[in-house]
Amino acid sequence: MTLLNVNQLHFAYGDRTIFDQVSFDLEPGQIMTILGPNGVGKSTLLSCLTNQLKEANGQININDRPLDSWTPKDLAQHMALVPQDYRSGAHLTVIDYLTTARAPYLGLGQVPNGKDEQLAIDVLEDLGFKQLLHRRLPTLSGGADATSGDCPGPGSGTGTFDPR
Repeated sequence: MTLLNVNQLHFAYGDRTIFDQVSFDLEPGQIMTILGPNGVGKSTLLSCLTNQLKEANGQININDRPLDSWTPKDLAQHMALVPQDYRSGAHLTVIDYLTTARAPYLGLGQVPNGKDEQLAIDVLEDLGFKQLLHRRLPTLSGGADATSGDCPGPGSGTGTFDPR
């Protein structure tokens, strides 16, 4: 099963094409890096892959299933985008921020509990970042900040956290 399949993806803001004919497969266990200068569409591509920008043309499949067939809750249980700019969560600690990954598994009105927090702590320990546990997000460097987003964050980019 292919984890992520992108075929002939095209995205434009009006007349301005951001990317065109982007195609790739990502298999379970593979890691992919998206590199490029500022303004070339890296974040836009990620937003398309997480269905935050729905105007893209082409085909995106997750686990061999078309992206547009996923409910928001199901999609959030499989992937999410953790932006480096998180100003709205500036008051949060790393553990608070990472525990939000459990939101798609909670019922209406439920909040994360000790089990949810322990899952995040275990991953931080496994990755060697337990020392960041109680740091506030604004006190992290850009690299540490991005890394905490790659841990058990709300879906995390390259981390291996399974929030179930």
